[in-house]
Parts: sequence; structure tokens; C-alpha cells
Amino acid sequence: MNVSFPTCVFISLFVWGLGHTGVVDQSWKHHYFHTFTSVSCVLSMIFCPKEWKPKNCYMPLIYAIIYFTFYVTMQLSGNLSISLQLIDFRTDPTLASGVALASLVMVPLIHLIFCGLARVFLRINIKLSAAVDFVINGIK
Repeated sequence: MNVSFPTCVFISLFVWGLGHTGVVDQSWKHHYFHTFTSVSCVLSMIFCPKEWKPKNCYMPLIYAIIYFTFYVTMQLSGNLSISLQLIDFRTDPTLASGVALASLVMVPLIHLIFCGLARVFLRINIKLSAAVDFVINGIK
């Protein structure tokens, strides 16, 4: 949750913000898939609220660092089977570096935003639970 939700939302924002899937075939199914997964993450936060802690924002940051380190290593070793144009360090190192830096900033930031949203959703859930208890049990 600490890694997957912020990463998922980052990818969706990036894909929709640039109007680009980053994948060679430019299929729109990638846009809708990432949007669906981001919406399901937020719905999960609403209907199954859990506490998010700001001190855990290092988790998605470490994931992003490991992901880009792996990706650069694969490209430098000659593996061209990974087809993400936006992070192709061999063809366009400037764009790929910009994407990497943006993700290293945005993914932990999205985690912190989710911390605030989680607090709101938990408060709403507690109030709804109290209201439901009142309706079911009545005034005692």
C-alpha cells in the first residue's frame, strides 16, 4: 500500500498529463488501465480506511530508486526488450533523467497527500460508524 498506491497514481498522472503511455505501441488501453487502478486505490482508501504515516514516505522513494537503477542497468547491459520510451536512457537520456527526477520527487509527495486523505477518510468512517450505531441501537 505504501509503495503501490503512490506509484500507481504517479504513473496515471504522468500518462494522462503527458498524453503519452511511454510504451512503444501507444495503446490507449494503458491510459485506461492506469486510470482504473488509480481509482481503485482511492476507492480502497475510502471504503477500507487505514492509517497512513508520513514517516513511511521513504518506502516509495526507495522503490523508485531501485526501479530506475534496475532499468538503467538493464539498458546499459544491452537489454532492449523493455520498451518504455519515457525512460530510455540510451536514446534520450535528458528525458529519461527528467522522468526519473520527477518520480523521485512526486512519488513520496503523493504518499504524503495520501496520508492527509487517509486521515479524512478515517474521520468520516468513524462518524458514519457512530451514526449507524445510533440508528441501529437508538438512544440508550
